Amino acid sequence: MSTSPAPDSIASEQRAPRAASIRNPRRRQRNDSDGGTRTAPRRKRSKITQDAFVPRDGSHEDESHNETSHMNGHAHTGVAKSARKLSGAFHDATPQHLDSELVVRGGKKSTVKRATRGDGAQLLTQNANYTVKSLPSTPRALKRAGVEFRGSLATHTGQALAITREQAYVWEYGSHAPVTNPRIFDLPFPARDSEPVPFGALVTNGMTTDTGLVLVSATTGQVVFHESIERAASMGLFQERKPGVEGTIGHIFSGEHVSNITSADSAGFIITFTSGRIAQLTLRDIQGKPRIEAQFLRENSQEKSSWSATIKGFLSAGAWKLDVAAVHTRALGPRGQMQVIAATENGVCKIWNLDWSGRAEHRGNIDFKDEFTREIKATQSPETHGYI
Repeated sequence: MSTSPAPDSIASEQRAPRAASIRNPRRRQRNDSDGGTRTAPRRKRSKITQDAFVPRDGSHEDESHNETSHMNGHAHTGVAKSARKLSGAFHDATPQHLDSELVVRGGKKSTVKRATRGDGAQLLTQNANYTVKSLPSTPRALKRAGVEFRGSLATHTGQALAITREQAYVWEYGSHAPVTNPRIFDLPFPARDSEPVPFGALVTNGMTTDTGLVLVSATTGQVVFHESIERAASMGLFQERKPGVEGTIGHIFSGEHVSNITSADSAGFIITFTSGRIAQLTLRDIQGKPRIEAQFLRENSQEKSSWSATIKGFLSAGAWKLDVAAVHTRALGPRGQMQVIAATENGVCKIWNLDWSGRAEHRGNIDFKDEFTREIKATQSPETHGYI
């Protein structure tokens, strides 16, 4: 008696072909021949063994050097022995020529020097000792034809000062191009074409980092002091307020005018006149407030003379005319004290000690004319003998 299959088995047989038809035919079938376990890939064995660098014995002398299976790191020995076998001319050759050091050539040294990049400054004069150039940062207004001005540099602040007959220019001189926006100050005492150009200098304040400006008229002796050029530039926009302190150097003779101005640090400035007289200009009082004061430096003999003798001497022709050639200042030991040395054309050095408060003391004169002449004669050439 035959038995019919169960309905559940018939349904499962019908679903199996259907599931196989749904499966993606492009999918790679898994190979279960290894039992479903995977092993790591085998590492390649290195051709270098423990005997790779063992020195060869005599049995390998006849082997060809082209056989790489017997290379052991001493290839130059095999090459030399093979060369001796192939050619009788190299029978006595040794491998010393192969062990010689190779000559490595260095870089070629160029004999042509590369020209240095210029800073754009105009060369005025040059010799073996110094070079004089025009600052490339000079404003264009000062480079115009016919413009006359006095210039100076403040290396501690990196600023330059130029004074014309009507204005004063202040700018940073470190630039390699002309400055387009310098600080400009109008002079309260403009000079005519027949008068000398006024003098000026930049001043540093010890307590602050501000830079000040002092202006001196060469003919009238008027002085203007700006304690800070930053505040002076801003206050100059208001005409009703004066940005600086004004003063005057008194007792100037007719026809006498300023010839030079020398910095004396905390003691102010030393003003040299065309007559040879020297004056000390201070910019602050004993309390440190801006104030302009000036006094002429006199010798002890002039201080002890009577008033009538002084007037009589000044009225005489050439009595007050001195021949000052140069003025130099240097700092003394105590703070605020300076020393002024004035050298005349007759070989006399006049020395004064100055104080920050404006007190001056004459230390004496040193006549070195004879000694100076003796040294010049000892070093002069035969062609100039007899002229000194």
